[in-house]
Amino acid sequence: MTENPSRGVTAPTARTDGARRVAARFSSLFPGERLDAVASADAMAAIFDRLEHQRPATCGAYVLSYLLPAIGFPTHAGIDLGAEDYLAHLASVVVEASEVEPSAAVDRRVAAGELDHDEALARHRREWYRWPVRASADPVECGTSPTGVVRAITIATGGQLVSLPIAARLADGSIQLTAERWEALIDQLAARTDAWRWHAIFNYETDLLLSPDDPSYT
Repeated sequence: MTENPSRGVTAPTARTDGARRVAARFSSLFPGERLDAVASADAMAAIFDRLEHQRPATCGAYVLSYLLPAIGFPTHAGIDLGAEDYLAHLASVVVEASEVEPSAAVDRRVAAGELDHDEALARHRREWYRWPVRASADPVECGTSPTGVVRAITIATGGQLVSLPIAARLADGSIQLTAERWEALIDQLAARTDAWRWHAIFNYETDLLLSPDDPSYT
């Protein structure tokens, strides 16, 4: 994901040493390599450190809850973009079927006046989906799709950010991200960290993305 330079998006002032902490961690894994932090790493770290664990199927929506506010998009239509369930709604996330009734139960308690909104959110942040989402009992259908993440980014930023999904495999099963193409992609991104102000969002199953030709998947 990259910021559209014509819009002049301004990220909030850094409040933590997040970029330094991330660099230190990666330096231990890749000794001798030059490491540049992406834009607003400090602001993202400050938000991320306050977050609870993500819900079962939100993945990309969860990432956007600390990415978008950090790079200058704190709200959309007056709604806090730190709200994981709102971003799940924008991304058309398919939640697990087992999540439907716990969320509905909170809805009923709020409607009956047993809990006010803030109390319900404080007690049931992980269970309560305040905006519509789809559900499925099929694990293959659950989760956040790359196109869903693109949709959420486009809507939440009013088109000010550009998103480009890159699949490890094509629809016919052929491998798109070969080792050579990975190297070329990384080289392009590394050379334009400052100019593009890009942010990479990896699928949770990153091992399939990083090594799509591994015998385990073929």
